[in-house]
Amino acid sequence: MNLRQVCCIAIVGMCLGVPGCRRSGSSGATVSRWGVAWNEERRRLGIPEIPEDWVPSDDADESRTIWRRKTGLWKQGDGARYEKKILWHPGGVLMSEIDVYSSGQVSRFMPEEFSPMELHIEYSHQLREQGKKEWVSCITTGSEGRTMTLEEAEQALRAWGIGKRPVHTEK
Repeated sequence: MNLRQVCCIAIVGMCLGVPGCRRSGSSGATVSRWGVAWNEERRRLGIPEIPEDWVPSDDADESRTIWRRKTGLWKQGDGARYEKKILWHPGGVLMSEIDVYSSGQVSRFMPEEFSPMELHIEYSHQLREQGKKEWVSCITTGSEGRTMTLEEAEQALRAWGIGKRPVHTEK
């Protein structure tokens, strides 16, 4: 298993709220520090911004804040969309931002389960500070996932019809 596969598994675990990764109650200081007010820095780094009308969700904890639209999670029939942004900040240090997109299609691999296909694109502030490649992408269906390049992820977003809005750049 290579580093990209391990990162993809970690991203899926964080996004799905694997037991042991979740506690309740995100700190207000964290929400304001890296929330909408930090969008100018995101623009500078080429990271998708948190939309102005999004709110922090209730299922966050002191290590993770999840921003999403007020209307809630993707429902069958919603179509493809930018679903949520997960900020990973253990110990009060912003480590990464994970942008999650839903394809608008239910998995053909697990039709008995309601499991939309999702694309997770992570920007690692920690890897950037170390001078390493800061983007990790993976596409998931339920608990299954595979890593992909940022270019492949952008192609998937365009194919889903949502490639124009968020811009991921390698700077």
